[in-house]
Amino acid sequence: MLAISGAHFSYVILIVTWISKKLKNKKIEQISLIIAIIFFMNLTGNTPSVVRAGIMAIMAIIADILKRKYDFYTAICTSLLIQIIQNPYVIFDIGLILSYCGVIGIVKFYDFFHSKLKSNIVSVTLSANVLIIPIMIYKFNTISFTFIISNVLASALLGFIIILEFIVSIIRIKPLFIILDVLLSILRKIANFCANLPLSKVYVTTQTVYVILAIYILIYLFMKKRKYMPLFIAIILLSNIGINFYKIQNNELVINFIDVRPGR
Repeated sequence: MLAISGAHFSYVILIVTWISKKLKNKKIEQISLIIAIIFFMNLTGNTPSVVRAGIMAIMAIIADILKRKYDFYTAICTSLLIQIIQNPYVIFDIGLILSYCGVIGIVKFYDFFHSKLKSNIVSVTLSANVLIIPIMIYKFNTISFTFIISNVLASALLGFIIILEFIVSIIRIKPLFIILDVLLSILRKIANFCANLPLSKVYVTTQTVYVILAIYILIYLFMKKRKYMPLFIAIILLSNIGINFYKIQNNELVINFIDVRPGR
């Protein structure tokens, strides 16, 4: 939520659309949106998550201009391809991985969660984290069970903060700065409160790439309701036990000494 990506772009587009509609010219409105998105991308440093959201937003606008149907998978693959061409090593950026997993999770699992829970915020949060959690386990050895609480408490407030930040950057009125400071203070308190909740950061053991891939296959089977899912779970568990046992049996202690004496 705090990492600049799709949620922030939606507020940028909302503000620019509201302003450009005063011109009563759709093409000027669309061109203004593209310019605003490119400006916002450069303003935020063109980080992978920002570029992903920006390219996908621009492709949606271009599809509307050309009277073509917007295709999510074409847009997300194009955004990734552009970033890889620019910098092939970007595929190792954890921000990029989490951003793409989050947006794919929302598209794939939102309807499933919303049909059960009937809550937009909770459904978006859960669907985004379905594909993010295995990556968090692999890269950071942590799982958070309080992300729903933090998103529900802070998501509505975040929208007001982003919109107000754009307003005060144009109209510098002291009362607006005071209101913004109060809202930011509340947001920080919410973040601190959620960070100190029980189970906000649960440490887990390091897992192999194969286990993470197996988790994703299990998610796929669960969504497809495949009848072989119990068998596949048993195979994963046995394989994981075997791999870990092999690593323990063949793991030799290695001690490295580094001489850092001056003059050498």
